[in-house]
Amino acid sequence: MENMLYANIRGHESKGENHRLRSSGKIPGVLYGMKNPVMLVEFGEMELGKVLNTTGEHGIVNVNLSGKCEVAIIKEVQRDPFTRKITHMDLQRINNTQIIKTKVPVVLRGEEYYKNSGTIVQQQVNQIEVECTPNHLPRHIYVDISQLSNKHRITVGDLEVGEEISILNNPLSTVVSLTYSKNNSKEEEAPNSIMAVHSDDIL
Repeated sequence: MENMLYANIRGHESKGENHRLRSSGKIPGVLYGMKNPVMLVEFGEMELGKVLNTTGEHGIVNVNLSGKCEVAIIKEVQRDPFTRKITHMDLQRINNTQIIKTKVPVVLRGEEYYKNSGTIVQQQVNQIEVECTPNHLPRHIYVDISQLSNKHRITVGDLEVGEEISILNNPLSTVVSLTYSKNNSKEEEAPNSIMAVHSDDIL
């Protein structure tokens, strides 16, 4: 099964116990939701890292807990502020028909067009909050800035997503904008259009 994450039940929650787990290559976490009891669980650190590389830190995973599989969405990944290693993870049980609310990373495309041009690319929104069913959740929302001219911007309202996905951010919020450095006096002509493209990646 795709994006399978194997977990074991752990006995109790304490700073000492969590430290012991992390020292042995395990990551503590919790699994909750669907009117079932909150469960204290643990994951293998290396395996968890591989799954997150595939799903992202807000993706959907299949949790194998003592042989029983449950579908869950990653709600929070906590990291050490210095080493950036994962220290804890929260997962929420879901089903494939319910509407879920989560965040999707924004990935810029076309930054290479502005290298050595004195143009400063300013990304002000790194994640977009969306609402949809699990099977329509994209891993990323891609924003094409290759035709974006100086002093122009792309807002949340410019992003194009499928009808099955609702964006919850303020539509007037700036996602990305371009400005020239003070040392660059060269101006570019405004393009005919600004394009913001939604990812085709569906989990």
